[in-house]
Amino acid sequence: MRLSRFVDHVIKQYIQTRGRYFLFILLGIVSCVGVWWSLNHRISLVDALTADTLRYLKLAEDVERLRALDLDTELVLLRQRVHDANGLVLPGYTALADFLNTQSAAAMSAGLEMSYRFLPEYDVEGLESVRAAPLVFSLVVPGKDKHNGFGKLLAFGRHLHEQPWRQSLTSMEVVGQGGGAQKMRIETALWVRVDDTLTTGSSALVAAASPLSEAGL
Repeated sequence: MRLSRFVDHVIKQYIQTRGRYFLFILLGIVSCVGVWWSLNHRISLVDALTADTLRYLKLAEDVERLRALDLDTELVLLRQRVHDANGLVLPGYTALADFLNTQSAAAMSAGLEMSYRFLPEYDVEGLESVRAAPLVFSLVVPGKDKHNGFGKLLAFGRHLHEQPWRQSLTSMEVVGQGGGAQKMRIETALWVRVDDTLTTGSSALVAAASPLSEAGL
């Protein structure tokens, strides 16, 4: 009986000892799994944060690139507008005087009498050393040609408006109707680059241009 009890006691101790070892091993395995999962989870979070940061940096670079592109595009367009405008600007007051002489000759060839007067000049926004020279043209049909005055006046008005130089047409008025039209008044402004040869502005054109008819509205 004593031997039997001793054997039972030994067996129970063995089972209890193995159970504790098994429990320790199980706890160790669970702990390792927990640590592994925690590390992987943290690594995943770091990877996600890194990816988000990289995406943000790339987005910031794209925004800056687009801003620079927009600025470059606006600068190119501005330069193009200035270039185009400069190509249409009369190179100086002497050139404006030549232009007026040419129009006077064209009016005379069309059988019209032309005179002009100047209005106060003003600067052209966005263009350096460029001024707008407002002009009022007065055209008169001589008495002998009154029967065909309307067509001549409109033809000259179109001719003046189609000149290659930059101008701002303000108004075009015709006195009379049909064949009875006798007078036309055209108000426009030509763009002129200020030069050093005539510093007194458009008033110097009176001396530079050839004498014109005094006829007017």
